[in-house]
Amino acid sequence: MARRDANKRDGAVVARQVVSIVEAARQQPLGFGPCIDPRAGSWPAAEAVAFADLGLRCVEYRRQDRPDLRTVILPTLMQLKQRTLLYEQTEERPQPQQPVPGGGVPPMFLCPITQDVMDEPVVAADGYTYERLAIQEWVARSRTSPLTNMPLAHAQLVDNLTLRSAIKEWREQAAQQQRRPQRDAGAGAGW
Repeated sequence: MARRDANKRDGAVVARQVVSIVEAARQQPLGFGPCIDPRAGSWPAAEAVAFADLGLRCVEYRRQDRPDLRTVILPTLMQLKQRTLLYEQTEERPQPQQPVPGGGVPPMFLCPITQDVMDEPVVAADGYTYERLAIQEWVARSRTSPLTNMPLAHAQLVDNLTLRSAIKEWREQAAQQQRRPQRDAGAGAGW
């Protein structure tokens, strides 16, 4: 009996340590490196954060503070699965800096709310990137994530300067590609 109690205490200590590590990593941008098992494959940062947040909610001390399996956990896991599958598909496509053949828009440049190319991408409390005006309007109506439906911890928005720069570069390259065929057609007319 004493051995079982000791094992329970040891398990509780390890669980608290894991929770502490994940919570600390959650506070750092891109801080999940040590928490993610490399055998799990490549995870988009936003999905890793959402998964970690769900895991932290599942290990709440009081049972009533834990999310419901049917109404919260399973739908959230299904959404994460779908988003991760989309991420894997986009990895097979051309790099975001290159205009997509046929004039397509890289999916990561689209706001999940408006489905338009973002001009002012910002990261919300859920870790996802949105067009600033779209997420501001969303948060004014609802304090939940548009993608996970989980409560947003705060309404602060952080400029996603890296994505903004990539979109700008992509637009410039797309404009150059559009001008190039026009110049080539004009040069051929003089022959």
